Amino acid sequence: MVADAFVEDLAHQIESHPEFRAGVERTSTLERHHDLMVEHLNALLRGGPRDEDTQVRSRRVGRVHIANGVRPSWYVLLYNRWFAALHKVEDAGLPLPPLELLRRLWQWDLGMSLDAYHEGLLSRWDAEKGELEETVTTFRRLASTDPLTGLANRSAVEEVMRGLEGQYGRSGFFVLMDLDNFKSLNDRLGHPMGDRALQVIGKALAGSVRRSDVVARIGGDEFCLWNPSGVDDESLWEQLRRIVAGLPLRSLDIGVSAGAARFGPDGQDFLSLYHAADEALYAVKRNGRGGLKLTRQDRIHHWD
Repeated sequence: MVADAFVEDLAHQIESHPEFRAGVERTSTLERHHDLMVEHLNALLRGGPRDEDTQVRSRRVGRVHIANGVRPSWYVLLYNRWFAALHKVEDAGLPLPPLELLRRLWQWDLGMSLDAYHEGLLSRWDAEKGELEETVTTFRRLASTDPLTGLANRSAVEEVMRGLEGQYGRSGFFVLMDLDNFKSLNDRLGHPMGDRALQVIGKALAGSVRRSDVVARIGGDEFCLWNPSGVDDESLWEQLRRIVAGLPLRSLDIGVSAGAARFGPDGQDFLSLYHAADEALYAVKRNGRGGLKLTRQDRIHHWD
């Protein structure tokens, strides 16, 4: 009788609150919810907190609440409605279990439900936190990746160089590479073919450098390579000559001009090294293209 009075009152509360009703109807119907609540409360009154089935049901109530978006404040409403039902039965002169027993049963049931509710919140938080971290990681990767070639982009290289600022004694080369005759390829074969050529070159560059190197497309047909090793000028030339020899330039009817700036003497930040390498690169462009110039040398090394 207590269960029927409570659930009847609770059903009225649910029906008069659109938010509560929507929560119930998200996974069930009002009629099914009514029957389940009566069944649960009768089992609680009959078996008490030591009954295993009742414990399972109590925890299920909490999990259903969190799944349906029920707010914790609803538990206060439930508590008030429970004792309103008790007084209703008492006023009707109907037999009623001792109030202290009912209070303890309710507190136990509520505690079990809240525990499951809390666990559900933590589980949902962990899942959403994992999804958020994955989203942030994805956005960070996209923010530092050239979408056409999959290489690092200018922002990624700038970040690498910022991490090196102030590291006196550090050595390395910043190499700027520009594709010769790329505009002509675009004009002859169209931009889709030009994009495809950039992808092919990007993949070949990525496959020809060491793990410690950073290769990036920083805009248009311009690529760069950060070589953090302490190699000398001649060794850098030999390394770049091998890299360029492995690029499919002849099949695309394009070439490569490059300029290299040394970390330290030519600068310790991206812009300083970029401008120094860019100046060397255009010296190659003005002198026949298809080669490499280091900033501290007058000589231009041609690939052939």
